[in-house]
Amino acid sequence: MAEQEDVVDGGETWDDWVDDGSSSSFDCVFCASKFPTEEPLHAHLQESHDFSLRHEISSRKLDTYGTIQLVNYLRWNTLDGVAADQVKQTLAAEGNAAFQKDEFLKPVVADDPLLYCLDCDDSDSDDDDVPAHEEQKSEKVVPPTTGDDVADLIAKLQLENQELKQQMTQYSKLVR
Repeated sequence: MAEQEDVVDGGETWDDWVDDGSSSSFDCVFCASKFPTEEPLHAHLQESHDFSLRHEISSRKLDTYGTIQLVNYLRWNTLDGVAADQVKQTLAAEGNAAFQKDEFLKPVVADDPLLYCLDCDDSDSDDDDVPAHEEQKSEKVVPPTTGDDVADLIAKLQLENQELKQQMTQYSKLVR
């Protein structure tokens, strides 16, 4: 019996949906150089432009959004023809204020693999960004013993839920 392929609607197969990564390249944030993987890009940035993207991200203590803003800021300036040295001077002079603007949350390069991989480097440390007292607060759940405790817990959870909804609304407005 012939082996049957999984067919998705429209005659497409699973292989049509799987991204093998071969079509994406890691583009330099300062020039037209392209690399098949992330590591050669970082080596190029250091050797050719005297710039360490990883160092900038860690020394500025950037979260995922800050990292996206920094990469898009660098790409935007390059598209505008600003020299790498000028961009680095602006970053040194203005600090995070240079790039922490809503306009830099929108990608300059569609499906930029650099945005995804930089976050991968720090994926285990996402919890490290949460202050210790908040981490303990969210992990330490004491079972209620009286009716008053239950009412307090419900009120607390409702307030937390409302705050999360507000944060999600703000985030939705930013990415539009």
